[in-house]
Amino acid sequence: AGQSRAVDDVPADGTDYWYQVRALTVGPAADSAASGPVRSSWQWFRWDLLSVAVLALAFCGAVLFALARARRGLSMWIRPIGGINAIDEAIGRATEMGKPILFVPGLFEASDPPTLAAYSILARVAKKVADYQCRLVVPCYYPMVMVVAREVVKNAYTAAGRPDAYVERDIFYLSQEQFAYVAGINGIMLRERPAANFYMVAFFAESLMLAETGFAAGSIQIAGTDQPIQIPFFVAACDYTLIGEEL
Repeated sequence: AGQSRAVDDVPADGTDYWYQVRALTVGPAADSAASGPVRSSWQWFRWDLLSVAVLALAFCGAVLFALARARRGLSMWIRPIGGINAIDEAIGRATEMGKPILFVPGLFEASDPPTLAAYSILARVAKKVADYQCRLVVPCYYPMVMVVAREVVKNAYTAAGRPDAYVERDIFYLSQEQFAYVAGINGIMLRERPAANFYMVAFFAESLMLAETGFAAGSIQIAGTDQPIQIPFFVAACDYTLIGEEL
């Protein structure tokens, strides 16, 4: 016979157990008939999750196959993303017009995955800006975002062979109050009249305020966000929009 154990204890493997339910009422306790014996044992594979295993193996196999093709140098079709392809056009337009480029890195912390994605786009934009010798303005919501953005842009200028053209003061902390931050950016748009605006990462109630002001300033606008509720506003007011995983 098995030893007495609490219901939430883990039963020992290879041991017989009997179970009995006792109902506690106002009167005498009522016991059910004993049920057993039952014995637990190791289960190395859960057959009810076989479909999950098959799908996981199929997905991993497809990824490994694609990696193997890429490493052999075989041509692969990658779906073009309009917003990414338009980056060079936007920077070229700013260069021709002699106007700055505005890059807004959103309202997320520096360690959030969407912000990390925005840094990769910022690096590409900064490298092109260094090549074309125009001005890049990056107002930041968090001080740590500013610190990382400065390092990203500085490295991009160095990689482009123009470290002397890097201007640290153009990447600055603006405000950590949502609408004060938006008001500051809108003021920059109306004063500087940037030729291209990039809105990347997380935006909330301020998305349409930024995009409408940029439209009024005559800027070409490329937005990207993982906030589904803000995507329609960017689609309506911007020239190009990166949706979700495209960012």
